[in-house]
Amino acid sequence: MGFPRGYSRFVIQDARNPNRISWVPKTQVLQLMEYHGTDVLKITQDEVYIFRNAKWIPVLKRVHG
Repeated sequence: MGFPRGYSRFVIQDARNPNRISWVPKTQVLQLMEYHGTDVLKITQDEVYIFRNAKWIPVLKRVHG
């Protein structure tokens, strides 16, 4: 698996443990998993990714405001 360069911290959000703390609310994590048909999300400091076709694809970007 390839990980985006420049990210030293990330959380693998697993459907079996949706209570992990991150900048993405638990309800949104569950909605993203259901919408994309996956049990695992990778959440970095600024983006959320799903794994498709041997690549991590960004599906949500954090808005700093």
